[in-house]
Amino acid sequence: MSEDKKRLRQICIKGLKKRYRLDYKAGLNTINDEEKNIVNRMEYELDIIEKGKFCCHFLAISDILSFARQKAIPVGTGRGASVGSLIAYLCDINDIDPLKYDLLFECFINPISLNTPHFEIDICQRRYDEVMEYIVTKYGNDCVSQVASYGRFTPKRLVRDIAQVFKRNMSETDFIIDLIPCEEGMTLKKSPSLRHMAEKHSWINEMFKHVEILEGLNRSMGVHCGRIVINANPLAGLVPLVKAENGEIMTEYPFGICKKLGLFSFDMLVFREITFIQDVIDNIKKTIGESIDWSTVTLKDEATFDLLSKKDTDGIFLLQGRGMQIFCNSFHAKTINDLILMLSISSTHHFPQSISHEYPELQDIISETRGILIYTEQVMQILHQIAAFTLAEVARLRACVLCGDSTTIEQQKTNFISSCYRKTLIRAYGSGKSGCGL
Repeated sequence: MSEDKKRLRQICIKGLKKRYRLDYKAGLNTINDEEKNIVNRMEYELDIIEKGKFCCHFLAISDILSFARQKAIPVGTGRGASVGSLIAYLCDINDIDPLKYDLLFECFINPISLNTPHFEIDICQRRYDEVMEYIVTKYGNDCVSQVASYGRFTPKRLVRDIAQVFKRNMSETDFIIDLIPCEEGMTLKKSPSLRHMAEKHSWINEMFKHVEILEGLNRSMGVHCGRIVINANPLAGLVPLVKAENGEIMTEYPFGICKKLGLFSFDMLVFREITFIQDVIDNIKKTIGESIDWSTVTLKDEATFDLLSKKDTDGIFLLQGRGMQIFCNSFHAKTINDLILMLSISSTHHFPQSISHEYPELQDIISETRGILIYTEQVMQILHQIAAFTLAEVARLRACVLCGDSTTIEQQKTNFISSCYRKTLIRAYGSGKSGCGL
């Protein structure tokens, strides 16, 4: 066992006592079955994290958030795929119990590909610089950098710019721009109406030749909002570095290349809603002398759900819009799960009797979301239950879908269909002894 894993495991054992009131020092024989499941999940994740040499990543994020909390800097409860990690919960990286919400660790780190984990943490808008200063001081100015982001030449912008070079008037340019589809990935070559226009007008055809050469190329470079790289050794010589306009060091490699190099990067995002909540808490303390720890606030407060139902949601993240206020009024959320569901769907809530399940295995997976696939974990569980894919295989397929790997997706489609067919036959004819050939 590596030293990093020993340190991480000790933190997790303390976390078991804090989060679950579970004393694991005495061993498995002294705990019940439910507690054994928690411990087994912890050990499973630890083994994968060590195998990928990611223990130091968890320790670094835990250290950064520990500093923030010691300085009373408000931080978020957790976001992104890392909320599926029990280790992140035990280390106080996240404040969301993945077991309570059936979140999957494989969404965060795939045991097969061992993808580098990417954390997303929210920091108070007002005190972001304090945390950033701590990171640079702790890990070294030459080992920390921001990550670059690039603006690209889009067809509409290029047509406008090149038309000016051709000294064409605005009305001609605007007419062409209005015909350019807004779909992502759309190029001028893919638009029949634009090709027809180019055939009719020689100056448009000439302009499009220049546009097609330039579209998709990088146009500008800036700092990616909140994305940070930390390395054990100086970054100079490993990645190209440049000074941003504000004087901060950033790597010219975008996030995708940093990830392929195995560099540890994470998002530390300025979140003004956290600052707003802290201001409210401070004002309550100042006016009536009552101290509130927002991490311990109950999620079952009826008065809060009544406010949501009365459309009193001004200033509440994701719920402040007029449409969502009307939805809150009609949905009448009573639990945190209702609220999660409400943010995900807007139908079938009032007519659960109309929902039927083709396979009984689906009921436990999608009954809570009224028969609609809402969450990534549901899709993964269906592949796991219906087609007998392992969770690691499912996580790999999920990654292929996210990156648009059509070849692998098509291969897995065939595997999925054959696995479903095989499982259906097994269920219909038994273990295979009835002559079905399985």
